[in-house]
Amino acid sequence: MDNPDFTLDKYPAIPYIIVSMGTKKQMPIMLTSGEAALILGISRSYVIQLSNMRRLPFVKTTGGHRRFDRKKIERIAAIKGKKGANK
Repeated sequence: MDNPDFTLDKYPAIPYIIVSMGTKKQMPIMLTSGEAALILGISRSYVIQLSNMRRLPFVKTTGGHRRFDRKKIERIAAIKGKKGANK
């Protein structure tokens, strides 16, 4: 990412709560491709490439934007970090 001032702390994803039939269900925190790139330590364009190749799970919004489940991205980042530690 070109802007070093951009951090997830400044722009946290907001979880949504859906109330259905008297129960509350926590929805997953969804990230933009830029936020996913920050966590993974790769460029936003590479996140898009990986999602196009179906290597990163995502959903599309009604506006056509990709959103990534934060827990899944963090899990992938942890695996990537472990592989990098072995080098």
